[in-house]
Amino acid sequence: GKVNTMLPLLKESYQEQKDNGEDVKASAGDDDDDNVTGYARMQELYVAFVEKLDDELYKALQFATDVYGDDYNKILSNSSKCLVLLKHTFLFLEETKQTQPLGAISGRLLESLYYKHDSLNSRVYEAIASNAPEEEKPHWVWPKDSKSLMGKLSHYVWATGNDRLRRRACLCQAYHLALHDCFQPARDLLHLGNFQEAALEADVHTQILYNRVIAQMGLCAFRLGKIQEAHNCLVDVSQYQKVKELLAQGLSFDRNKERTPEQERAERMRQLPYHMHINIEVLDSAHHISAMLLEVPNMAMQAIDPNK
Repeated sequence: GKVNTMLPLLKESYQEQKDNGEDVKASAGDDDDDNVTGYARMQELYVAFVEKLDDELYKALQFATDVYGDDYNKILSNSSKCLVLLKHTFLFLEETKQTQPLGAISGRLLESLYYKHDSLNSRVYEAIASNAPEEEKPHWVWPKDSKSLMGKLSHYVWATGNDRLRRRACLCQAYHLALHDCFQPARDLLHLGNFQEAALEADVHTQILYNRVIAQMGLCAFRLGKIQEAHNCLVDVSQYQKVKELLAQGLSFDRNKERTPEQERAERMRQLPYHMHINIEVLDSAHHISAMLLEVPNMAMQAIDPNK
């Protein structure tokens, strides 16, 4: 409620400053924290508030105890409200061409869309459009080519110069490509950014995102009949029986390894909300079938080998 009334005030303040002939971008770059009522400070607080709301929604989904219950669905329904807020903020910052906050909000928007198929995103957009004012309806039409939308958001993130945000944006883009059966472009994007080495040095949340991309690429290759590529991707995720840990889709229980309360809490903090999970049974099935298809010709050759 209240946060939705903040953006019109921010727009008004921006327009006033512009009408007075002041350089808004220059003032936004000032480090004058004393002027609490200044436009730059207002915008900084607003963007921070939007980011905090997005974080709190994610945590609420992350720590929901009953993922099949009404509570989880109720929290999940708030994600469309958060999406509306992010989109409104994005449109304002895009219109006013403010690189840093635009990149930060674009990254948030990207992370809330990348893991959903076009069929789901278009239904979410339709539902939002049905309750939106007439003048806003054009903003809530899911594009036919969602890959260009992901590319545009990634481009805005890239402009910030923040390495962590850039890395995550490219991984989100690759995941979205793989989800829509674009194996080669997704692989090219990973190779272009040298992500295999970069992922090892990245923070744990980015490592998890990288593992999710590899898993989704394995499923993508499997759907396209690229059995060797599917096996290469899936074996990376499925080996050592640690798929739940690698994808942050459940806590591992190792009898030989004692965990301190701090370690357990850290592991819980990086778990993904249930609705973002990749089906592990499907991953295992694709992995085993692709391994079998690759092994059968070898077994057949051995059976007819005259030297044996």
